[in-house]
Amino acid sequence: MSKVKLNNISKYFKESTALNDVSFNIKEGECLAVVGPSGSGKSTILRIIAGLLEPSSGEVFIENKNMTYSKPKDRNLTFVFQNLALYPHLTVKQNIEFSIKKNMSKEELTTHVETIATELDIFNHLNKRPHELSGGERQRVALARSLATNADIILMDEPLASLDTSLKREITDLILRIKTEEKKTIIYVTHDHNEAMKLGDKILVLNDGEVEQFSDASLVYSHPNNPFVAQFFGTHPMNVFKYHGKLCGVRREDIYIVEDGIKVQVIDVNKIGGDIFVSFTYKNQRLVLLTRENNIDIGDEINIQFESLHEFQ
Repeated sequence: MSKVKLNNISKYFKESTALNDVSFNIKEGECLAVVGPSGSGKSTILRIIAGLLEPSSGEVFIENKNMTYSKPKDRNLTFVFQNLALYPHLTVKQNIEFSIKKNMSKEELTTHVETIATELDIFNHLNKRPHELSGGERQRVALARSLATNADIILMDEPLASLDTSLKREITDLILRIKTEEKKTIIYVTHDHNEAMKLGDKILVLNDGEVEQFSDASLVYSHPNNPFVAQFFGTHPMNVFKYHGKLCGVRREDIYIVEDGIKVQVIDVNKIGGDIFVSFTYKNQRLVLLTRENNIDIGDEINIQFESLHEFQ
């Protein structure tokens, strides 16, 4: 069943185009990761889905209903902002309660909040205020507040941007568990390609307000639509080069050093932890491979072999 569908959404401001003809469709229980450079329109998409912005043209469907001009409260969704937007004067318990439609008795409300707080490991912080919590704990409160609404759709706008690497991993695991166990539909904006690959069933790559690719996460990495996606998406850019007269791409880990292959000359060696990045020239084009071999120096001639070579159409 289609949960969120955008048909030809465009958004124009006075002298700029934020989105141009954006379409996608995600199913119930899926996570869509939205990635792209700063200013590419990622947050604008979330705000249009949430009803905080009206599109200049196009339609928004939620559960197959046209919700393009419906009020935010009628859309059965919740929003986790980058700044978390916790009320500093309220306790954790009160912050979570604030998001809930007041259709429960006091006892039911307390039980509901305590159950969610226990699931997210913040039960012992219910009487604290946000300034008494760590960054990771505040993030858990923001997630708890979203879950407490019982909304089927969760929109997240770079919620982990201010956290360190270990906390990002921890909260990413938590979001993944929420998605799986609670069967929530999530639209997740991020700059972090690792987050996108880990959480996203589908990935939407934006550039200057236009869709460069919308597909399964694995395809964005291994079969990018064009050189922009190839070099933007991934921890390291894909090599893009001419091969037998065709424009091709190959990931760094898919270039192998072999005994008998294409002879090339090493022009740079960069060691980062256990990873060794070897730059070389192939027909006057600079490429980079990833290896663990520790006996390669600048100026060496090596033999290489391309695997999983991707040809751009």
